Amino acid sequence: PSLSMQPHPRQAEFLQLDCEEALYGGAAGGGKSEALLMWLSEGINIPSYAGVIFRRTYPQLAKADGLIPKSRLMYGPLGGVFKELTKIWTFPGGATIELGHLQYDQNVQDYQGAAFDRIGFDELTQFSEKQYRYLFSRLGRTKKSIQPGVRSASNPDGLGRLWVKQRFVSQEAIERIRTLDASRPSPAGMIFWHTDTEGTRAFVPARVADNPSLNVADYSRRLATYLDPITRERLLNGDWSVAQEGCVKEHWLRYYSTQGDFYRLHYPTSEGFVTVDGRHCQRVQIVDTAATSEEKVRTE
Repeated sequence: PSLSMQPHPRQAEFLQLDCEEALYGGAAGGGKSEALLMWLSEGINIPSYAGVIFRRTYPQLAKADGLIPKSRLMYGPLGGVFKELTKIWTFPGGATIELGHLQYDQNVQDYQGAAFDRIGFDELTQFSEKQYRYLFSRLGRTKKSIQPGVRSASNPDGLGRLWVKQRFVSQEAIERIRTLDASRPSPAGMIFWHTDTEGTRAFVPARVADNPSLNVADYSRRLATYLDPITRERLLNGDWSVAQEGCVKEHWLRYYSTQGDFYRLHYPTSEGFVTVDGRHCQRVQIVDTAATSEEKVRTE
């Protein structure tokens, strides 16, 4: 058996990016891990090429449908030989792709002095930002005939969700994804870009319906039926805005002012507002964003 190296349209858009840093993230089932393995394999005909892809723990690498089983189906037919002890694929021309794990923050020191042409993170939200930033220092320093870079894939969950969201996922992206029909593939060219002092990075939303090899209706039904509301929004709809602390989405919140019996609910991105007659409201939820400092609590 083998795993297809022919990307579906959404994977192809991700593979064609020429920036140094990109995230392929969102709903489950979109083919994100396979896209990372394809991207890493683009250098296997370069003798000195070295790639690496990380999961947070070794059991995640080895589990059924994990990176090790998937890489066997994908890299074996390409002539690769896998060494169980080192978890490194070696190809006929001498190129290598390592499957690594970073269970603890200090494990990045295992890669001190190493140099890679391409680095991948599968399920980026399970990593710390410190680990992610450190591995940028391990990008190869010699010129080769391949674009170096860092590519990641992730669902919108995990302990690192907030830093990943802040780095890649703009409010524009969240609002655009929210308008899409979950049963239909993503529109062609729907890629979001961000530029700051660190450079330019891309965010490619992943959605269940993007993967033509899935039975989309059946897979979506199971996600919708068996998952709690928060996890369902994240894995079925690729929603980065729903918070784990409660079923409250950021776009539901409004600053407000009052005028007599009326509430003015202000739009978050404009000068506009909508007026609501408080006498007709059955329920009003108000959030106090103030906090008491730890030092004040101790002294009172």
